[in-house]
Amino acid sequence: MSNRSAQSHVQMTTSATAVLRFADGRRADGVAPGDSRPAGAVWLDLISPDDEMLALAEAWTGIRLPGPGSMHQTAPSQRFRRRGQGVTLVLPVASINQAGDVRVEPVGVMLSRDLMVTVRRHDLAAFQRLNEDLDEVGDGLLSPDHVLVALIEALVGSVADGLAEVAEELAPLSRQAFATPVELGRNGRLAERQLQVVMRTLGRLADGVGQFLEALGWLDAVPEFLHDVSGYPFAPEHAARIAVFDRDIDGLARQAGNTATRVQMLLDATLGAINIRQAAVMKVQSVVATVFLPPTLIASIYGMNFDIIPELHLAIGYPLALGLMVATAVLPYMFMKWRGWL
Repeated sequence: MSNRSAQSHVQMTTSATAVLRFADGRRADGVAPGDSRPAGAVWLDLISPDDEMLALAEAWTGIRLPGPGSMHQTAPSQRFRRRGQGVTLVLPVASINQAGDVRVEPVGVMLSRDLMVTVRRHDLAAFQRLNEDLDEVGDGLLSPDHVLVALIEALVGSVADGLAEVAEELAPLSRQAFATPVELGRNGRLAERQLQVVMRTLGRLADGVGQFLEALGWLDAVPEFLHDVSGYPFAPEHAARIAVFDRDIDGLARQAGNTATRVQMLLDATLGAINIRQAAVMKVQSVVATVFLPPTLIASIYGMNFDIIPELHLAIGYPLALGLMVATAVLPYMFMKWRGWL
């Protein structure tokens, strides 16, 4: 995707960070091992946590949390689990790095009755959006289930933004893939390089759309689990929002599928254009070989070192040989023009 969308990029985090969010909307940075849980805290966000931070979060919630490294190895059947009075989830975050490549990062979530904990490896744009949304919530209105619903909305929104960015980047590529020879320019080598750049870009976009589809397929099971399986006492307004996620995810999946089809069509068109240009070069070479082969044959015959070649002693031998060479060059060319091969 294009690098102008700075909010879409993954920001690498090298040190452990912990951020608390309170029911009144306040945020506080920093949690030390052995700290007691602050009153009113509804969300603990752990970025690249060490073992001590994970142990502290487990002591606060009574639920074992997955580490950042182990989330990549979580089997699909283990991504959503009931844990006593709470639930644990491993959710996908689709993000775009500085090179424009889409990657799906797993984020661990633990939801108890009075606290939500998230575990992630990097500072992700979806969490920036989540914090901005929570900053707009009125004092005293935050709850763990509210934060979870807002997080899922941010994850779905990040996929929607990514797909919109892909569609925006496809527009100029479509014009280049179906450009006429005049638009591409007479410089064949430059035109072929342009088409190769288009093909590489389309390959990157195809991979990105595939990553978005993977994230949507992952998210597709979340609403059903939360609504029907988790047994968590969601507030009615939050349960209603969860029920809507199915429709949003289905709509995005259809959009991603259409985008993938469009990318594949443009990729096929670009490969076809490259093949057509290469075939044109081969056709020119074939025409040149066809036109000059008969004259070369005649010149070779009369250039042989035999003592007796009768035509060599004719007064009109030289112009006759030249005439034959010209005729045998022109006639194949005229025949190919007549057949429409040129």
